[in-house]
Amino acid sequence: MKLSLKEDFLDAVLLYDVLNSYYFTAAERKKLIESINEMVKTNSLLSIYPKHMEPLKIKRINEEMKKFGFYLEREASANLIHNGNYDTGYILNFRKSLG
Repeated sequence: MKLSLKEDFLDAVLLYDVLNSYYFTAAERKKLIESINEMVKTNSLLSIYPKHMEPLKIKRINEEMKKFGFYLEREASANLIHNGNYDTGYILNFRKSLG
């Protein structure tokens, strides 16, 4: 997958129920995060809803985000609509570090 937006362009990216292994391998997920890192401005929001992901994979995502200069700003539990149904889940909000 190749995303082609200019660097430092986006203020926010939402990845809701897309990082699971149904859509991405670990290598593809890493490439996606690399691309996002290039496209977002400093202090931009990267919000992730890790539906269908095992806790160990979610922990790995947290570690990957740190490598790309993102820090976990907030983890919030919420009632969400998923596939037309209410679902209790949580959102991970990351910020791109200043440098």
